[in-house]
Amino acid sequence: QQQQQQQQGQMPADYNIDLFGVKKDPEMLRRMRLAEVKHGRLAMLAAAAWPLQELFDPALANLLKVAPLLTQDGRNPDVLNGGDLQQISPLFWSSILGATITLELLYGERGLKGEIRIENADMIARGEAGRPVFTEVSPGDLGFDPLMLYPDDRPGQLRAQAGEINNGRLAMIALVTFVLSEYFTGKSIVELTPQFFTPIGQ
Repeated sequence: QQQQQQQQGQMPADYNIDLFGVKKDPEMLRRMRLAEVKHGRLAMLAAAAWPLQELFDPALANLLKVAPLLTQDGRNPDVLNGGDLQQISPLFWSSILGATITLELLYGERGLKGEIRIENADMIARGEAGRPVFTEVSPGDLGFDPLMLYPDDRPGQLRAQAGEINNGRLAMIALVTFVLSEYFTGKSIVELTPQFFTPIGQ
């Protein structure tokens, strides 16, 4: 199915839902896919960090001899929940801002201009392949794979791209659910879903 989508000019995880006609403009389509990849990656990190902070922030704050960041009822501080965001070190915000600007300047538009990559460049350098295999760089592909998890074959790459997009979409929905659930119930996600955060049998 992913190969058929590629042949038809579609992107991985494209389910033909296009309420605003973005597909009519290929450049805008790639730009929106890049934005979706970026937001999805950020949401996956945030969705994992949200309950972890509620679990470990009190202990870490006690260890470091600083005030906890959680609200008095154990929820993450945010615009809806309240909490003193000013407690967070300006150095932290500066570091995040600096890292974001650096990444955007270096890789912010990677995959928007139809860049081409030689997939088997290493094999050619070792004399194991004579003919280069060219593939188009997809939006958001930074070429960063230290654990070598990205498949070498094209069908596997399409499955990996679709998996990242779908998990990113799920994480964005989960993060909004976290925020709204804590706001309307007054309870933390850890408290609302104890089955995920307590040992079996307790």
